[in-house]
Amino acid sequence: ALLEVAEITPEGYRPLEELKATIKNQLEAKNRREMTLEYAKGIAGQLNNGTDLIQFKDNSDLPLVADTTGWFARQASIPKVGRAPSVAASAFQLAKGELSQPLLTDRGTFFIRVRDRQEFDEAAYAAQRDGIRNRLLQQKRRGVFTTWYENLKEEADIKDYRYKFFTI
Repeated sequence: ALLEVAEITPEGYRPLEELKATIKNQLEAKNRREMTLEYAKGIAGQLNNGTDLIQFKDNSDLPLVADTTGWFARQASIPKVGRAPSVAASAFQLAKGELSQPLLTDRGTFFIRVRDRQEFDEAAYAAQRDGIRNRLLQQKRRGVFTTWYENLKEEADIKDYRYKFFTI
């Protein structure tokens, strides 16, 4: 045998001793996130829609990071931020030049300002609409066929008689 079962752990709850480190790390991370939010709320009074965030960071003694991102779609991961639904939602709701309130994420607290936005190009969409529709329709057809085929195989009562014809 290539593999052998060394031990079987009965089902049930893991002992608290095994989980203490994990719980401690999760609580510390939660506390750090909450502290950054409180810290950001304190800074918020010093910022307004005209404040350049990079200059503010450069002229401040506070431990801050300021940067710009590239373009990103509503459902995509945000460059230099990661998956942050609150940041993405704000980016698509704010007017150009408007500064957000502090936005709490798993990676910290962010202020954002929308510098530019690509508006919906109806002409480009109209040119691609049929191709997009056909691609989505093909994906749906493949999914339905695959589901049907898998169900058919599961419900089939197949007898294998190849041995009658192909014996060595």
